[in-house]
Amino acid sequence: MVEKADKTEKAKEGPSAHQQAVDAVEKAVLAWAKAWEQQNINAYYAAYSPRFDPQGGTLAAWKQERKDRIVGRDAITVAVRNLKVTLDGDKAAASFQQYYASGSYKATTRKTLRMQREGNQWRIVREETGR
Repeated sequence: MVEKADKTEKAKEGPSAHQQAVDAVEKAVLAWAKAWEQQNINAYYAAYSPRFDPQGGTLAAWKQERKDRIVGRDAITVAVRNLKVTLDGDKAAASFQQYYASGSYKATTRKTLRMQREGNQWRIVREETGR
């Protein structure tokens, strides 16, 4: 009986710290996609860590390239499907199928966002496409 009461008390405590972190990563990924769709470049940039590695260029050049591709374009659709999050302490990997459409261009790709907890926010430190 005591064991049953303990389980009931734990259920009242709410989700575990692990589940709360997974939920926070999922929320951050969806906010990133929404900012992209809404062409809100400041919110989009805010999804990225100052330590973001653009792979092959500088952060400043990457920001300019992203701004040129996002702001003022035809309507953009970014859908995140089959999102799976794995945690390792203050690091996370969010893997999903990304559907992107703008104008006549449409693409579906696998994407993994490597994320880091910074304060109380999860931010992108690296993007991997096709994995």
